[in-house]
Formats: sequence, C-alpha cells, structure tokens
Amino acid sequence: NQNDIPVDAKPMMHPGMDVINGNLIYGIPNGKKPLFITNRKLISLGEIERTKSVGVYPQQLKFSKIGIQEYLEGKTVDPVKLFNTIKNLLTNHIIFQRDLQGDLTAVWVMGTYLYRVFPLYAYYWVKSPIKRCGKTKLLEIIALLSFNSNGIETSPSEAPLFRVPAITGGTLCWDEAEGLYKNKDKGDLISILNTAYRHDGVVGRCEGKEHKVRFHDVFRPIALSGISSLPDTVSDRSLKIELARKKRGEKVERLAYRSQDKYQQIRDDLHMFALSNASTIMQAYSQFDDSLIPSECDDRLRDAFETLMSIIAPIMSLDKTHRVLSQLQTAARALSGIRNLDEGDIPFTRAIEILRIELDSKAELILNAKEALSVFNDNGLDWMEKPKHASDMLNKLGYYSGTHRQGHGVKRGYLIKKEHLNDLFLRYASNI
Repeated sequence: NQNDIPVDAKPMMHPGMDVINGNLIYGIPNGKKPLFITNRKLISLGEIERTKSVGVYPQQLKFSKIGIQEYLEGKTVDPVKLFNTIKNLLTNHIIFQRDLQGDLTAVWVMGTYLYRVFPLYAYYWVKSPIKRCGKTKLLEIIALLSFNSNGIETSPSEAPLFRVPAITGGTLCWDEAEGLYKNKDKGDLISILNTAYRHDGVVGRCEGKEHKVRFHDVFRPIALSGISSLPDTVSDRSLKIELARKKRGEKVERLAYRSQDKYQQIRDDLHMFALSNASTIMQAYSQFDDSLIPSECDDRLRDAFETLMSIIAPIMSLDKTHRVLSQLQTAARALSGIRNLDEGDIPFTRAIEILRIELDSKAELILNAKEALSVFNDNGLDWMEKPKHASDMLNKLGYYSGTHRQGHGVKRGYLIKKEHLNDLFLRYASNI
C-alpha cells in the first residue's frame, strides 16, 4: 500500500517544479492547502504525499488564476507564435549584434519553464566591453519573462543562492556579476555556481545548534551580466551573448513597466506551453540526433545545445523550414569559436571592440600611447596602468607608432584604420 511508505523512503519532490511519471508539475501556493497543476488537472497535497515527500510547500508560481483556469479548460498555445512573440519583444527593445542572438535568448527563456526535465541547464551570460550597451535592460526583460524570477539582483549573498532554488526553483538574474572574476572573497558564491547548472546539483551546509549537515538543491536557470569576464568554471557552463552600444540613429523601444498585463499573458502562455509540451520535449531529448549539433562543439557545449534544440521540438514540428534550428546551429558554431579563445585573449578581443566603438563613424583614428591608455581605462581595461601597457596592446593588435598626417599638420601615434580593425574583429572578436 503506497500510503504505508515511510516518509523518509519517499522521493523528495521539488515544490516549485518537478516531473512525475513523465508529466511536468507546478506547485501552487494556497495557504496551508497547496495545490499542484499538471496534465490539465489540479492535484491536492494529500494526493502528492501518497508517493512523494514535500519538504517545503510551494511559495511562488507566476501563473495567473485566469491562465490556470484557461489551461484547465483546455486552452492550447501555438509554440511558433509564442516564440515569435518573445523574439519580437526582445528585438524591439535590444540591439543585438546578430539576429540569432534573439533566437537563442527566446529559446533559453522558454526552457526556464521546464528546465527540470533536463539533467542540466546552461547559464545565460550577457556581457559587453563597456557600459550602456543594453545588458541590464536585456536582463530586466529576461527577469520579466522567465520562470518564477524575482527580478534583478546585483550582489546576492550566499544564503539565498542555496536556499531560494530549493523553495521556488526560480530563475536568478544576476546583474554586475563582474565582481566574481579573480575575487578570492567570492569563493563560496562561485562554488554554488559551479554546481547549480546540474539537476543533481546540491551544496551542503552545517545548520542548527547541532551543526547537522543539510544538502540544498541549487539547480535553477541563471542569467548573468557584466562588462568583464566570469571565472573560467562559470563561463564554461554559460551561453555567451555579447552586446555593443547602439549606433546613432538606431532606435529601440523603452521598457514599459506599466505593461504588466502583456508580460503576464506571455508568462501564462509559457506555463501552458511547458505543461502541454513537456512530454514531447523529453522524448526529443531522450532520442536526440547528435548529428544536429556542429562537430566543432566541445562536450559541454553539446550538452547545452542538446537541451536547447530539444526545447524547440514543438516548433520544429510546425515550422518545416527549421529556421530556428538553423539559427541555433549557427550560434553553436559561433560559441565554439569563442570558447576556443584562451582566457588570456579576452583583453585582446575586448580592446578590438573598444577601438571599434571609439572609431564610430570615422574611417581612421590616430592615438598616442597616453590617449590610448585613457580610452582603454575608460572602457573597462582598468588594469592598464602605464602608457606602455597601451602600447603593448596596440602592438599586439598590429599597430606601431609613427608620424602621420592629420588635418593640416602631423601627429605621432598609432594609425588605426576601420578596415583593418574590422578585419581583426572578424578574425578574433566576432561573436553571437
């Protein structure tokens, strides 16, 4: 008799999102009588506890009452239309360097609503060489749309990082994460990030007067942003998106926080998409065709794209052109190239991007070492302390000091031409 199973012998169920008998299930806060929703029906806590142990009751589900009712009554969501809605929302507010960045972001957001059906879920990492490139705005949109997100956090402490995931399973949106790079004081935070991308990711902490070890489930979707690098172990688990500052004349919409109804409707549709298609996506993942992933991808990148390409299985069944799949394959190739750069090459590629922005609409630029040092310092390469450091970087980029004509006179310095710089960008710094 299942009712006779000892509590300690029952598998622990995650209260925010879990999978039971091949069905995705969400927990719904409801006072002392929480409910669970799955397979077009509501299930009481008592029904769940016959076979599962629920250590913590559900505390958050951003699925509206209207949306829940519509799902229970049989409403369906067109996955292609939903994908396009999210993609359009992103591209209307953010200047992406390449169109496929919007595709990759939209798929990642959709996957946050069923990430626990997978053994791992790669982090989303958005960075830029300097400020005011749209990183925070993009992270705000992700926070508005992703599963159970509590908004943007800028300096989360260790305790919420290992306690919150076990309660809500919600998406973490971490802005200004550059403080993690080469920071010995952040070791505990980094150790959690090294684990939280895996379904079996747990961290142990001694708690209570008796200092008993308790293991916390830290698996959750995580989006990070910053202007510098992440620790190697974290960046290796991440899908990197790099933004550039928009050009003059490029227009984007302001983020309208008053339009909560619009975001709620998208969240409701995402819940319904996940509940209705989880079994299809799980089947696609279990029977995944390895040939879909470009051969140049390393094993960790292949793991990430097996997940993403499985998420779009319902889209592929409707879109015979497989445009989104093609975009993800292109993204995989681009990310593979980026990951092949050694960590020591990151300042090199960042210097290329900084100089491209400094050139702006000009065809060429002449900088002496002091001027170049100021440009690099102002745009994030603040480890450069002397003009010689700037000279060494320019030499590495293939520029050498000389005397050049400027206007009606001459100037000694480094002649930086847009044509050469664009060639460097395509060779070394172009990314998704």
